[in-house]
Amino acid sequence: MKKVSFNGKEYVEPDMDVQRGFGILDVYSFRFYPQDKIIIMSDESCSKFKCKKCYTIEPGSFPENLIYSSDKKKCSEIFRKIMGGEQSASDNVRSYDGRENYRISMAVLDKDRNGCATVVSGMIQNLDAHMRMIEHVQLLTGDYENIFLIDFEKNYIEVFRTQDHVRDRYGDMLNENKSFEKIMAKYIKDNVVDEEKLEMAVIFTRKNMERELLEKKIFTHDFRILRDEKTEHIRIKVVNLSDEPDNLTKAVIGFANVSSEKNVELMHLAYEDVITGGRNFSFFNESLKKVNNEGFVVTLDIRSFKIVNEICGMSKGDLILRNVSSIIEKYVDKVGFYGHLNADHFIFFIDSLDEMLVNNILERITENVEALVALFEIPKISVYFGVTKWRVGMRTNVAISEANTAKHNIKSSSVCNYSFYRPEDMEKTIEEKKMEDDFDDALKNHQFEVWYQPKFSPEDGQMIGAEALIRWRAKDGHLIYPGSFIPLFEKNGMIPQLDEYVFRTVCKQQKEWIERFGKTVPISINVSRASLFFDKIVDTYRAIAENIGVPAELVPLEITESVAETNEVIRDMANRFTVLGFPIHIDDFGTGYSSLSALNMMKYDTLKIDKSLVDYIGNASGDSLMKHTIALAKDLGFSVTAEGVETEEQVDFLKEHACDSIQGYYFSKPVCADDFRELLAS
Repeated sequence: MKKVSFNGKEYVEPDMDVQRGFGILDVYSFRFYPQDKIIIMSDESCSKFKCKKCYTIEPGSFPENLIYSSDKKKCSEIFRKIMGGEQSASDNVRSYDGRENYRISMAVLDKDRNGCATVVSGMIQNLDAHMRMIEHVQLLTGDYENIFLIDFEKNYIEVFRTQDHVRDRYGDMLNENKSFEKIMAKYIKDNVVDEEKLEMAVIFTRKNMERELLEKKIFTHDFRILRDEKTEHIRIKVVNLSDEPDNLTKAVIGFANVSSEKNVELMHLAYEDVITGGRNFSFFNESLKKVNNEGFVVTLDIRSFKIVNEICGMSKGDLILRNVSSIIEKYVDKVGFYGHLNADHFIFFIDSLDEMLVNNILERITENVEALVALFEIPKISVYFGVTKWRVGMRTNVAISEANTAKHNIKSSSVCNYSFYRPEDMEKTIEEKKMEDDFDDALKNHQFEVWYQPKFSPEDGQMIGAEALIRWRAKDGHLIYPGSFIPLFEKNGMIPQLDEYVFRTVCKQQKEWIERFGKTVPISINVSRASLFFDKIVDTYRAIAENIGVPAELVPLEITESVAETNEVIRDMANRFTVLGFPIHIDDFGTGYSSLSALNMMKYDTLKIDKSLVDYIGNASGDSLMKHTIALAKDLGFSVTAEGVETEEQVDFLKEHACDSIQGYYFSKPVCADDFRELLAS
């Protein structure tokens, strides 16, 4: 126990852990030593009431910044009762300015041989804050089985109500006083369905919660979890308890299982979809059960639909969904049936084995949906499809799984917007599940290896930097390349852990090489979009570099151009890195729809020109584009790195136009750490 010296004696002050727990409830503690007439205030109380730590008192005189003058007699009476032999005493008083109401309570903890109190525990409770808290918590009672109080400033969580299975699984984290964000990250990883993990991670960052709660005080979000291999619907409600209008300090959060409610909603909806006014999934499912012949099941998603909702509003988004539903109905109803799955997802059955008929229907739907862009003046959208063969006796969920597997194979394709399911697609799904299961052990056992792609000066061919690349060394010794696992980990929310692992590994390697050779070169590290959504990434990376002892300028961070340009939160995060001395490299410049004006949005250090532009060197228009891109970057103060350089002609061109560094197979392919060490030593 912590002790404090006062008037030549030592006194035990209020327990810090207890006080921390009470602080979230606006309850503040003190200790009273009646025989010495000494009061020891807790640190939390001193901070709250701007009062002294220790008092030599006469009953009713403490603390000077708490009690209304006319209520001092009440306070004196509480002390008199305790000193007169009563076990406990309490009364309500007003704050010194008369604006708030408090309850002061005292209880005897210890007595001497004569039965006189020697140690008394005291509590000061803000009744107004308590009543507000009770009112907010009552909003969550009944349906909400798990309720927690969160103090964001103290990074503390207090359990108000929880179920046994939650306590069994997360009790240790709660007892260890883990932060809300860490506990939520663990919960999301363990429970939330894959397709909603990233969205949940973004929603429940501190910054996003502040934005939501400071605007409307209460927000709810429904999501799905997997429990015992079954999907359940969970509703989370968060209520702002903060006293400060512009700062999220406290909140109450509740979790409710609304699976029954969702099922009831489906029953009430029957076969009519509430958003589109057309057929819903229940109709599709019941209709499919009656099919006794083979055909094709098709799932449909809309690309970039969230942008419509964000820019044009939900009402315009719903209007588009109604039109998409009508288009599907127009082309499918004569040869099958359809239903709206959820959000921007549809499903339909074509009662035929004629693949040409299927192709024709998908093309007509595609053309009509794309025509909606001009008709309703919305951002560009398009559709993509997954197709699987329906077999007699097949389960609906299996057909959907196969169609979705096929659909995901072409999600980012610009060549074709539909794909037929193949059995080997499921093998890929199984392999991805295995990689997910092996991820934690692979991190722990250092199966992820950092390789290095050197960067060279075109002037003299000297190595002047490198880019860190990740490889996965399987248990049988073969290497798994990032294209096989990075997209998976970006989708399921594991990528931030891998990003941090790579960053930490590179920092350690840099420190080792500095100590061994007295020199090294900057090694840039890729940071994913998902990682940049976490507020603490800047402090985390700064702490890692400082603790290991590596200057920030030796570990530049790479983010893709598309990510940097389109998201304000990420641009802000990158700028915070820059302030701390981490150079920012913009990767893949020249892919997609590059915006030169975007170069003014952030404090970039280096522009990395993508291989797709480098490959055009030797072509007149390609040469002109490269020359002016390098010139513009130089004029804006950036260094320029060319990626994917493979020929002497490209090297000569880049040297002529003052490109700062070259990365590619012409000089070196990616090499393992041992080989890179040899390059450094030479």
